[in-house]
Amino acid sequence: MKLLVNQISYICHTFEKRNNYFRDGKTEITEYNVRYLPVSTIIGILILSLLIFITPYILKGWRATAEYYSMYITLGFFLVLSLIYRKFKIYNYCLVQATCIAQYVVMFFHFIVISVFPYDDNYQVYISIFIMLMPALYIIRPSATFAISAVCGCIYIITAYRYKAIEIASQEAFTTIAALIFSRFISYFLFHMRVEYYMSRQKFISLSTTDELTSLLN
Repeated sequence: MKLLVNQISYICHTFEKRNNYFRDGKTEITEYNVRYLPVSTIIGILILSLLIFITPYILKGWRATAEYYSMYITLGFFLVLSLIYRKFKIYNYCLVQATCIAQYVVMFFHFIVISVFPYDDNYQVYISIFIMLMPALYIIRPSATFAISAVCGCIYIITAYRYKAIEIASQEAFTTIAALIFSRFISYFLFHMRVEYYMSRQKFISLSTTDELTSLLN
């Protein structure tokens, strides 16, 4: 019982430190997101190109449809936007957070479309992977990433039951819910490491700028 209480207390303390991180570390969070927005977008373009090129050799009869090519427009838009942020040093916390969230939402709807309409007799792969990757791409409050993935996941499940065979839709619902659960564990451990690194870094900066004996700035 004592062990359980200690674990609950530790988890609560972790959540408190995470809230402090998002309150006090806005500058660092924004710089990270601005730095990795173009990187993740370029990687997305490369992966999309690779999938379009290599998938026909793996799945006979498969070909990229307009739904796939439309993703280039979305990724290109966010790439240009992210490069503007970097070039003009736009580090507005709310603006950058909104951009990251917008990219998540738009990409999610792209994945819903390509997972249902071009080939409604196939199982989805992209949505489950994307749900589990979301906590790692950008630094956004876990509650926000969970809300996006949960709402969009529900929309996908409803759409799958509407347009796919019941056997396929049931499997899709299971894999989507499983991805949501796994993403919470990934998010918890990932943010635990990020927060611990941030706290250690801040402590080191404080020690390097403050005299230990007098507590005055060096």
